[in-house]
Amino acid sequence: MRMKILLNEHLPQALTHLLRDGWDIRSTQRMGWQGGENSELLQLAAA
Repeated sequence: MRMKILLNEHLPQALTHLLRDGWDIRSTQRMGWQGGENSELLQLAAA
């Protein structure tokens, strides 16, 4: 099972390349969720 990580829009996209092995990394930009509050992002990620 791979650990899932959601990066918010304030972190550099290059960080995904440093952590990619063994991790399922997505960004709020890639998911279309930029500008969301933490509670909203948690709800979206859980769905």
